[in-house]
Amino acid sequence: MPLRSVENTMSSLEPAAYVESGSVGTEYTTEGVRGGRSAVSGEVHCERTCAVLTAVNWPSDQSGFARLLQNHEPVIFKGLAADWLACQSSAEVLAWLTSIGSDRVLAVTGLLPGDHGLVQSGGRRSGSVERPSLIGFRTLRYVAKEMERELRAPSGHPLYMTSINVSQDLPELMALARLPLEGCPVLTGEWKAWIGTGDHRVALHMDGAENFFCLLHGRKRFTLFPHCVLHDIYVGPVDGGQHGVPTSEVDVEQPDLLTYPRFAKAQDQGLIAELDAGDVLYLPCHWWHAVNSSGLNVALNYWWKDVSESRRLEGEAVFYRALLALRTLPHHWREYWSTVFDEFVFQRQGDPYQHLAEDAQGIAGAPTADRLNELRHKVEQAEGQARRAMEADDQWDRRTYQLSPDTYLKLAAGGVGLGRLQSQQPEYRAPLAMLAVLASFNQPSKPIDVIDEMRAQGVPDLDDLEKRLRYFVGERLLVRCD
Repeated sequence: MPLRSVENTMSSLEPAAYVESGSVGTEYTTEGVRGGRSAVSGEVHCERTCAVLTAVNWPSDQSGFARLLQNHEPVIFKGLAADWLACQSSAEVLAWLTSIGSDRVLAVTGLLPGDHGLVQSGGRRSGSVERPSLIGFRTLRYVAKEMERELRAPSGHPLYMTSINVSQDLPELMALARLPLEGCPVLTGEWKAWIGTGDHRVALHMDGAENFFCLLHGRKRFTLFPHCVLHDIYVGPVDGGQHGVPTSEVDVEQPDLLTYPRFAKAQDQGLIAELDAGDVLYLPCHWWHAVNSSGLNVALNYWWKDVSESRRLEGEAVFYRALLALRTLPHHWREYWSTVFDEFVFQRQGDPYQHLAEDAQGIAGAPTADRLNELRHKVEQAEGQARRAMEADDQWDRRTYQLSPDTYLKLAAGGVGLGRLQSQQPEYRAPLAMLAVLASFNQPSKPIDVIDEMRAQGVPDLDDLEKRLRYFVGERLLVRCD
């Protein structure tokens, strides 16, 4: 199994330039590959050992942080948080948690025996109708008592409190968070807490934020993959689905290679990060990771964005618009736009205009202030032209549409408020009779069929229905799905 060596993995980071004395950089090792077929299910599993990620020291200045973040690969900082939590035993940790926030009500997840410790599987693995006895919101005192019981006599119902907002729900933990961020170009972030009994794990998923994960008690193993493995990990809904974040359908602990054969290719690029109490993991955004926890575990993590919220949302908007506008084009058009994006947007081959003077590069040239303003004008112009072209389509009412995912409806005085989430645009008011019409587009429908049906039912106030529906199509509140 091919693995990256320490030399070619860390060359761009230049560890000697920022790692303090005594650090050896990041090393990757492997112990081999084993595989076989399950005697019970017949499923093919592959027990590959991914590369093992070991540690470097914490950057001591701004240039060190810059190299760490530019390299954008996971790194363990051994023992950086070793003195954050004075408690040693599990009993001491639970007693301490009870003492600092005994009456605070927090969310807790109880797992099913058939879930094999996989958080959020909801009994789908076992097919059991059993439900955990403890789930929902409980006081920390109650949860600590139940955790002590589970640790003393395991029942197959591990408990896990996930993504606790520290500043809001358990502010006493803020005193522990002593991450030395001086010199790190961190934008506004937030601290989260994770507390569990162990024997639980989180499916392979991806977060859109930079992460410093600080383990204070227990052990955790992170299985990590770069974002380029996307095609080979069989991801679920890209908007998160039931988990809220993009999640792989593959169980990385027991991958079924009959059902998910491409995952074997992804494993070749995997890394293992073994964390002990006191270790801090830098987990870059968009790295896929599955997490396995052993024993009582307490962790804090600092999530932060390396781009502004406005730029992140602009990127999302471009992606959603591309799904609407490009995905259903003929193959040769999709190939064309893929080439154009690679050349001028992502610049995979470098600067596409090295052969031209700066003032001769057009709108896709270097992003000067004047050129950015011209681009904004081009966006408005192109979107207006697209709307007018759609409105001029004499077959528009025979095409299939559906309410766009971010369209919302609400009853308003004298009409229905129709608009887009996270939009600064004023809402469009329509008669209340439109509510039934718009509800028809919860499922893919053709305007001509909806109009005929509404008229057959004698629905009033439909004189300008066609005009309104055409407007909704032009504003992309109703989107094509054929």
